[in-house]
Amino acid sequence: MNSLHGKLAVVIPDRTRLGREVAIGLLEHGASVIIAGSDLEAANSEARLLADRSHSYNVRSARLESAVSDMQPALQMQHERRAAAIDVWVNIDDCSAAPSPDLAPQVSSVTTDHLSDVAGRCRLAASRMVPRGSGVIVNVTSVLGVLHELGSSHAGVQAAGILCLTRTLGVELAAAGVRVVAIAYAGISAADNEPIGIMPSIPRIPLARYGQPRDVSEAVAFLASDDASFITGETLVVDGGLTSYQMF
Repeated sequence: MNSLHGKLAVVIPDRTRLGREVAIGLLEHGASVIIAGSDLEAANSEARLLADRSHSYNVRSARLESAVSDMQPALQMQHERRAAAIDVWVNIDDCSAAPSPDLAPQVSSVTTDHLSDVAGRCRLAASRMVPRGSGVIVNVTSVLGVLHELGSSHAGVQAAGILCLTRTLGVELAAAGVRVVAIAYAGISAADNEPIGIMPSIPRIPLARYGQPRDVSEAVAFLASDDASFITGETLVVDGGLTSYQMF
């Protein structure tokens, strides 16, 4: 895989630990990382944790709502980089909202707001990438967008909407040189056995084991690299074969 050395990545983490692992993976591949979010204090804290854990000084934080203007100081701190030259933008989706017994409200309010947020982040990323004629947007979400699980209609609609958005933007932004790709994951367990996303039983996973956050972070690094330069509008499934097994 080509190195991400010299590239600048913005990571919008979710409430799980996956965003942190994805950021670490990008740092390990040579990228500089900005942790962005609506809560600047939380973003600052996460950036400090990342810097300590990865022993890297190439981590900054920024507030998301103010678009790229708030990111400008952090971007300018990237030595010898042109200002606001964002190469990679990673949206980590949080599909962990508790299901409601009443389907209509949970789909109309929670899901609509969530999809609007993700679409807005993609639009923000595109505003920086299109003028430059290059860039990669990676949307990370659950396999519930392609696989149905009882009691998860809210999360399924959210994830499916994100995957559809990925396909659409992948086509619409291709002529501008911007790639848009997605990762759908399941069966990921942190080092302390904390589940991240849906956790099917081992017999349902053809590889007969759970994956690690690194499996997702390496997939993100691949899609963000030049090795994936001819891939856009597609979804890479990281689930140990779960969704393929369900077809039989």
